[in-house]
Amino acid sequence: MYMKNNKSALKNDDFVSKSVNELVLSGCVIEVPFQPYIVNPLSVATQKSGKRRLILDLSTLNLSVKKEKIKFEDWKIAVQYFQKNDYLYKFDLKSGYFHLDICPQQHTYLGFSWEDKFYCFTVLAFGLSTGPYIFTKCLRPLVKYWRKNGIKIVLYLDDGFGMNNENNECIKDAEFVKQSLLSAGFLLNEEKSVFTPVQKLEWLGIIWDSCNFTLCIPQRRIDELFQSIHNVFREIPYISARNLAQVTGRIISMSPVIGNITRIMTRYCYMSIESRMSWDSYLVLESKSFVISELKFWLDNIANVNFKTLNQYSQSHVMVYSDASSIAAGACTVELESKIFHTMWKSTEMLESSTWRELKAIELALMSYQHAFAGKSLKWLTDNQNCVRIVQAGSMKEKLQDIAISIFSICLQKGISINIQWIPRGENSKADYISKIIDYEDWGVSEFFYTFINDLWGPYTVDRFASSRNTKLERFNSLFWNVNTEAVDCFTQNWSGENNWIVPPIYLVLRAIKHVIACKARDIFRVGRWKQNSDISDELSTLKARLPEYCLSSRSLNTRKKYQYAFNAFCSFPTYFGMLK
Repeated sequence: MYMKNNKSALKNDDFVSKSVNELVLSGCVIEVPFQPYIVNPLSVATQKSGKRRLILDLSTLNLSVKKEKIKFEDWKIAVQYFQKNDYLYKFDLKSGYFHLDICPQQHTYLGFSWEDKFYCFTVLAFGLSTGPYIFTKCLRPLVKYWRKNGIKIVLYLDDGFGMNNENNECIKDAEFVKQSLLSAGFLLNEEKSVFTPVQKLEWLGIIWDSCNFTLCIPQRRIDELFQSIHNVFREIPYISARNLAQVTGRIISMSPVIGNITRIMTRYCYMSIESRMSWDSYLVLESKSFVISELKFWLDNIANVNFKTLNQYSQSHVMVYSDASSIAAGACTVELESKIFHTMWKSTEMLESSTWRELKAIELALMSYQHAFAGKSLKWLTDNQNCVRIVQAGSMKEKLQDIAISIFSICLQKGISINIQWIPRGENSKADYISKIIDYEDWGVSEFFYTFINDLWGPYTVDRFASSRNTKLERFNSLFWNVNTEAVDCFTQNWSGENNWIVPPIYLVLRAIKHVIACKARDIFRVGRWKQNSDISDELSTLKARLPEYCLSSRSLNTRKKYQYAFNAFCSFPTYFGMLK
């Protein structure tokens, strides 16, 4: 099987010739007098620093290589060892892959051709899909040996990172690790290695500062991102899919420090990239597109979010359970004073997908609780796995992405830290029950009727019996926690000093009247004074006669159905006993 070398190798022919000669002299590559079983193409990868690396393109061979699963020890493991005021050191192995020999019978699969000659790799080559797995497994015994000797160390491929609370102990650890590597036959990259303990160094593209106990992205990476974004802006309205992917990749690579915002605020970029015809094709973007907005967001905010403070572990302040059914949404809190959120869906919202309703329930509950949750750490539990993923990483669907951005914005504005997790439906029973409550009292009068009354005795200042769906005023009280509600349970409020709009459920009319009297409040019940006023005009008298008609027409269908039987029984009682003339 013979394949031609890639364009990048042909463009860098001098570098390739020099690299091949060096590999032959070191014994990593041998010249063979015959065509290997697979002649793989050569490529040249250029790093950000301008350094070039010779790559053997093994994409064809990789199709037949068994894939192995492995967990790499990256920054997530390192941050568990990292403590405030630690002393740090690191090391880098020189040509790490070339320390591992390949079985002679397998050389023929790692062949390539250059300048009419055939060669084969005798060591582990860059480009083999199982290379990281093999290399990591070979170095695991060393890591185990170090940790057995009480050394806190993390190894990601050929990059090692160690730490200790005491400077003198850290010096001993660093020397012990260095001698272990040399004894094992590894070559150290002295330029990239730091064996003299410090309290601030860069590892895996992240600056670790133990004095301030923070992580941040190096300024050179920030500058590279700015340059990439400006390059994209210069191309507007025609943007290269490859250049946009480069920007997106650089943003995502900063997620260890910046967090899930890197994924949420690049979703529209991903949508545009996925719509490409090819990597070199152009994407046509409008000046007001969501992609442009995302890129401007990073230009304006990257400096403000480029740090991560590693506080000591603390449990969540509040636990929140949420759920949504086809008719309503509900949520409840634990470990604070118990708060219950509930809202009925509109007819159009009932038609949305279950994921949309579950995600919307989280957004509305968070909006309702935002002032109580300001500056707190939340553990949010839901029985919808899609919601967990979307809150953490956004969605490729525009409707869901808009809600995800709204949730992120609320948390950012109020300083809320949200850790969302999935739980089985059986463990979410309370929120599930709340989401299935049908609030038959969630009704209101028509806008026409409200305007009519408000013109007579308004303006009203607060709606005492309402929800976010039917409130007539910006200030309102609700039965459950709702978006922008001023208070839950209006009977806990002092109604004096306000012009109260009171339209209570029938069973609360008497209690509402008593509360008005107790608070000495102004209210809608002043309509009862009409009988005592002899100066009422004919026009007002006509309106007074039609008032019951307005009231009845404004009642919802559910309310009429609920009380129809009782009302009929009430009417039949005086008729039966001859009380009606």
